Amino acid sequence: MAGFFDKLSGISLIPRALAGLACVALVSGCEVKAPAGDEPDEASTAIPTIRPPAPAPTLTLGPATRTEIVAAVASAADATAAGLPLPEANLTLANRTFELHLPFGCGPDAGSAWGQVRRDPSTSVLRVSVTPERFGQNQRIAATAAGEPFDAIEGFWIERPWTTAETCPKSAPSAPVQSTGNAPNPQPAAPQTLAIAQFFKPDAPRTSQRGNRPYTYVGKPDPADPALGGAMRLRLTGRISGFADGHPVHCHTSNPSAPPLCVVAVEFTGVGIEDVQSGKILTEWKY
Repeated sequence: MAGFFDKLSGISLIPRALAGLACVALVSGCEVKAPAGDEPDEASTAIPTIRPPAPAPTLTLGPATRTEIVAAVASAADATAAGLPLPEANLTLANRTFELHLPFGCGPDAGSAWGQVRRDPSTSVLRVSVTPERFGQNQRIAATAAGEPFDAIEGFWIERPWTTAETCPKSAPSAPVQSTGNAPNPQPAAPQTLAIAQFFKPDAPRTSQRGNRPYTYVGKPDPADPALGGAMRLRLTGRISGFADGHPVHCHTSNPSAPPLCVVAVEFTGVGIEDVQSGKILTEWKY
């Protein structure tokens, strides 16, 4: 009887084992899904793309022109005459490059403090000479250095500083001759009130100074181009270095009834001589 009951107990365990295996198979073969309300929202879990801000556009300034320089000088002269500080707006010119075209030789009566043009009618040889000013002995210009030491000051007067034009002035109509027969009195030359100059420091090499050596050109223009050999322009390029206080223009006045004398402090990098009518550069020097 014991063997019979043992067989029955073994048979009763088989269905239990099969049921257990079925449960394991069902559990392993089925996915356990989260409730519909608990599913993550793809839009809410997406990582947003952060784009860096676009770089600001770079503002490139061209060389300062006569218009900008004359405007800065007028502001500085006005402040100096009124006993006011130099205008802060002028500081934007410091360290900028510049390009100026100064006309000279505009006519038989249009003299220049530094430029001469001669054309030999017999040989048609053209001679142009430009001599830089040595301003070191000019006490008013030296005063614009405001106590900063220098070895030399070289540059040029900017004639007719009240205009932005870089062309020759038009001739004024001739005044009618008086019946007295006396010749009209010559018009006095306008005082020089604006210079563009380089201040050489005491430790700077003197080889960079021009000294008394003029810039010259000698040539024989094409006879078919009779215009060449008339008015010329001095082309000046460089950097507006400014003075020790950072201002590009200093002015000095000693007479309240006279206009201030102003100086633009620069470093010259190029000097050229060009024909006004054709725009052709006859010769140039680079530094």
